[in-house]
Amino acid sequence: MTGKGGGHQPSIDDLPSPKGLPILGDMLDFVDGQPPWNVMLHYARDVGALSRVDLPGADIVLVSDPEAITQIMVTDTGDFYKKTPTAALRPVSTDEGDVFTQPGGKVWAERMACNPMVLALRDGWLDTALPRMHEQLKKRISGFVGKSFEHTYDTLLHMAFDAFSVMLYGEEFGESTFRDWVIVASELDRRMKSKMPFLFDTLPEEAQAAQDRNHAAFVGAVRKARAEANPVGTDLLRHAIRAGCDHDDDLLATELANMYYGGIVSSSSAVTCTLYLLGKSDTEMERVCNALAKLGPDATHAQIRACEELQAAVLETLRLLPPVSLWTRNVRTDADVVVAGYRMPADTSLLIGNRHAHTHADHWEDAELYRPGRWTAERRASDPLGSDYFFPFGRGERTCLAQEVGLAYIQLAVGTALMHSDPNVGLGEKLDQDFWFGCMVPKDLSSNFDRKRTPVDGAR
Repeated sequence: MTGKGGGHQPSIDDLPSPKGLPILGDMLDFVDGQPPWNVMLHYARDVGALSRVDLPGADIVLVSDPEAITQIMVTDTGDFYKKTPTAALRPVSTDEGDVFTQPGGKVWAERMACNPMVLALRDGWLDTALPRMHEQLKKRISGFVGKSFEHTYDTLLHMAFDAFSVMLYGEEFGESTFRDWVIVASELDRRMKSKMPFLFDTLPEEAQAAQDRNHAAFVGAVRKARAEANPVGTDLLRHAIRAGCDHDDDLLATELANMYYGGIVSSSSAVTCTLYLLGKSDTEMERVCNALAKLGPDATHAQIRACEELQAAVLETLRLLPPVSLWTRNVRTDADVVVAGYRMPADTSLLIGNRHAHTHADHWEDAELYRPGRWTAERRASDPLGSDYFFPFGRGERTCLAQEVGLAYIQLAVGTALMHSDPNVGLGEKLDQDFWFGCMVPKDLSSNFDRKRTPVDGAR
C-alpha cells in the first residue's frame, strides 16, 4: 500500500455515502435529468467533499475536496492513471503518437514530447497563428449580423470548427466536413457514456463513413502542405513541417484533427456562456463593450486579448460555468493508495469535479454570482489557472495541453463578437446544461446578432 498513515487506516467503506436504494444504489441521482457535475456539487455540500456512491457493479469515489484533488492530479500522479475514456476514443486515435487515449506513464510522456501542438507552443507559434484566426472570426461574426439562431451553441461550434481549421491546417473544409465531424463526435459521445465493453475499434456504418471522409480530407491537406516547396503558412501543420516533424501523413493528420475534439467543444461552450452571462447584466456588458471600444475598430488580436475587462468576464465564466467540470482517474492497479486519509483499493474509480472548489463559499465571496470585477490583479495572482480553487482546464501534468490556445480563442471570439455586433444570447431564457463529449454545453439558447451600435457609458 502507498500513502501515509499508521495504525488503523480508514478505508473506502468508511467514506460518507448517501443512502441509496436496494439494488439500484445511488444510480437514480445520476439519471434523473441532473447533469453529473450538479449531482457532485450536491454530494460535496450535503454528504462530503470526498464521498462514495454505490452504482450497480461498482463503487465510485467522488472527489471534490481541493486537497485530495491536488494529491491525485498534481503531487502523487504516479499513484493514479486515466482509464476512461481511452477505449471509447480508439476509433479516432492511432497506435502511435496520440496523447488523448494514453492512460499515463512513460508512453504518454514520450508522445507528449513529440506532439505538434506542444512543440509549437514552446516555440511561440500561437502569436503568429492568431491574426489569421482573428480575420476568420471577424468574417464569421459579420455574417451573423441581422440573423437569429435557435441553437446558439451549435452555431458557435461551427464557427470554432472553421477557425480551428484555419489555425490547424491553413484552410476551411466546408459545411459537409463539419457535419461529418458532428456525426463522429456524437457517436464518440455515445461510446463514452456507454457502460458496455467495446468489442471493435470501428464506428457504426454512418459514423465510420463520416470519419473516413474527414480523415481523407485531413490527410489530403497534410500531403498538399508537404508538397509545397516552401510551406510558409502560419498554421500548425506548416509549422510542424518546418520544424521537421517526422510523423507520417496519417499520424500527423490524426494528431491535428484530434485538436478539434480537445478544443472546440469546450471553447464554444465558454464563448456561448460568456455572452449569455454578460447579457444578463447591462452593467457588466457595458463595462466590457466600453473597454473594447476604446481600442478602436482596427484593434489587433493582441490588444483584444489584453483587455482586462474582457479577461475578467471570461475568467468569471470559467469559474462559474466551467465547460470541463469532470475528470476520471483510477487508483494504480498494483497497490492500494491512501487518499486524504482513506485507503483506496487498487483500481478504484475516482470521479473528480471542480464545481465545489469553484463555488466554495469560504474561498469566493458571493460565490454563486457572476461578478467579473472579482478578478483583480491580486485575485489573478492568488487563484491562477490550475490552482486549488480554480482549474477549468484541469490540473497538474495532464492539464489541457492546448490551454493557451483555448483561452486565446475564447477571448478573441467573445471580443470580436462584442466589437462587431450586439449579440443577444438567451435573453430571458434559463440556461439548461447538457453533457456532450465530456463537456458542459449550453442547451437550446436562442440568439440574435444586431448591428453594432457605438457603446455609450451608462447605456447599451
